Amino acid sequence: MGKKQTKKYRGELAEEKIAVDFIELGYTVLDPRGREKYDIVVQLEDDEFAKIQCKHINFKQDYGVIKTSWQGRNEEYVYKSNEIDYFAGWCKEKDEVYIVPFEEAGRRSFRFRFEETKNSQSKGINYAENYKLGE
Repeated sequence: MGKKQTKKYRGELAEEKIAVDFIELGYTVLDPRGREKYDIVVQLEDDEFAKIQCKHINFKQDYGVIKTSWQGRNEEYVYKSNEIDYFAGWCKEKDEVYIVPFEEAGRRSFRFRFEETKNSQSKGINYAENYKLGE
């Protein structure tokens, strides 16, 4: 038995996993009430607060993709810099959380590699290890 793995379910699970990882690292995590563009707020070491949009990472063997926009029934929504500070993604297959500053994320998605490229290319490549939460 078990709940069907819908997109909504995967998103809710990712949000919980991300919040737990922040808490385990000693951060205070706040859960906003109402309809906000961010899912959680994290209190940073300098008593600043970061608005975080949580996402489930689409795993593709040697790379992962965090969608930085969302598709409604009749529209696509692209987040704005005044709405969130970071995208955080949970990869079920790796059971890891990755965090990407808004400024580094693409307009629709952020792609990063878990493994080296076969041709050793490094220019323009985002490696997952550089975005792993807690590293």
